[in-house]
Amino acid sequence: MATMSDQIRQAIRQCGHSRYEISVKTGVSQGTLSRFLSGENDMTLRLLERIAPLIGAKLVVNAPKRKR
Repeated sequence: MATMSDQIRQAIRQCGHSRYEISVKTGVSQGTLSRFLSGENDMTLRLLERIAPLIGAKLVVNAPKRKR
């Protein structure tokens, strides 16, 4: 089963934009993208929020239910 990071990496690779284009359009550095795509680093939710619209992804965060 693919992890969420694996799925995001695949979406970035298949989106049709170069790393440079993604960097320019989102403000995320090419180095950050390269380290994420190579598996060296994870990406923060804040950066994913900036990239998601460009790669055609929708982020949905489900907070755990609080115990009463």
